Amino acid sequence: MTRSPVLAVSGVPGSGKTTLCKAIQRATGATIVAYDQYEQITQTPLDELMLWLDGGADFAEIEAPGLTEAIDRAAQQGPVILDSPLGRALPECAPHIGFQIWLDCPSDLALGRKLKQFLDLDSGPERFDWVSNYLAAYPAVVRPLFLLQQERVPILADAIIDATQALDKSIDEVIDVARAVFDLNPRIRH
Repeated sequence: MTRSPVLAVSGVPGSGKTTLCKAIQRATGATIVAYDQYEQITQTPLDELMLWLDGGADFAEIEAPGLTEAIDRAAQQGPVILDSPLGRALPECAPHIGFQIWLDCPSDLALGRKLKQFLDLDSGPERFDWVSNYLAAYPAVVRPLFLLQQERVPILADAIIDATQALDKSIDEVIDVARAVFDLNPRIRH
């Protein structure tokens, strides 16, 4: 069975993964598979997450039931964009990824973007609960996890894109990479 290429876009929450994945999809017609639809780590109690972090935070212990099956199903239909904070650092996904982009974004900027995203939602008072919980967990869990991602994930990436630059520039860069990976227009600007 023929399998199309899988391009992973990885970075800390708030780095712009979803925005850039949607831009790639519009430009290439590729299917997006989003880790967030399969992840379970955000449902884990904070005390368990802190123990996991203290124990070395083995990414192989992160569960995302159905994710690799979704990647495979989509790759049988055509090119795939994997919107994932970990990319190849999530061991079950590594063999499925043909090319990985890391969006390099400082933790403080990512935090600001994530807060803005949820405060901009028109979801009523629930968004304030989410922001409050996120900020409460930030020092002990979220920031240490960001730092682990920034240490472990970029070394597995094929390309690193500066996520602090103007959004249009980031979009142009990821679309050029995606076209080359998907063999749609193999020019990559450097």
